[in-house]
Amino acid sequence: MNKMQRFAATAVVSAATFAMTVGSVFAASAPDFQHLGFPKVAATTIIRTGHAATLKYGELVVHVPAGAFSSQVQFELLEGPVQQFAMRAPKGENALIDFAFKVTNTKTGTLIGKFQKPVVVSFTNPAITAHSEYWNVAPTGKLLANPLKPKIAGHTLTHGNLGAPVGWVITTPAMMQASSAMEVVVKNGKFNPGIVHLQTGQRLQFLFDGMGTDHFVVRGVTTSPLVHMGQSWTYTFNKPGTYHVQMKDMSYVQMTVVVK
Repeated sequence: MNKMQRFAATAVVSAATFAMTVGSVFAASAPDFQHLGFPKVAATTIIRTGHAATLKYGELVVHVPAGAFSSQVQFELLEGPVQQFAMRAPKGENALIDFAFKVTNTKTGTLIGKFQKPVVVSFTNPAITAHSEYWNVAPTGKLLANPLKPKIAGHTLTHGNLGAPVGWVITTPAMMQASSAMEVVVKNGKFNPGIVHLQTGQRLQFLFDGMGTDHFVVRGVTTSPLVHMGQSWTYTFNKPGTYHVQMKDMSYVQMTVVVK
């Protein structure tokens, strides 16, 4: 049994335990989280009966196993404004990403709330630590502790979901995030990640992995020296606020830094 098969087997048992724990929350139908705080469709695909699928959005990867649904569905990965969930996060926790699923039976148009196999989410980010948490977001918007702890290996958090009665938020302790410099990489014409949340006084390292040379620009604040491929530049964000960062020559390559 390979690593993914072992994780899938564990996820099945864990998700089954979760379903028993929350009882009737896994109804046949599901709330439409596109109207409950997650308006953006970050990724979507049609999944035929008996087929598997993978959706990717930045650092988030969603693995849908074959047999998760008994009919053809449209699977949508939804996202909400992360700042909105950051304000609701427990004290001392920073929200890194939020998401929800909208799964629609393409024949009947009904929303599906319960899956036959767990849909596995993986999120890789330098801010992920052994103390990062995986929270449920109720239709009311309230954050609730997920009864199952996520699996964390290095900077990757993984969790299985046997339904879509809630949305989710991944957080990390603010003090741990602030204690070290985070890194973003410019590669293939984009910043990865495209949005970063920092504490006041935290450093952010920008690595240029593109061709040629360029400058990093923190709009209205500063511009880095010329960087070549493989070189990096580090800046300390000492004031709270939302900062927009771009490349000087490739101005379409942009990202956002939120400092609390």
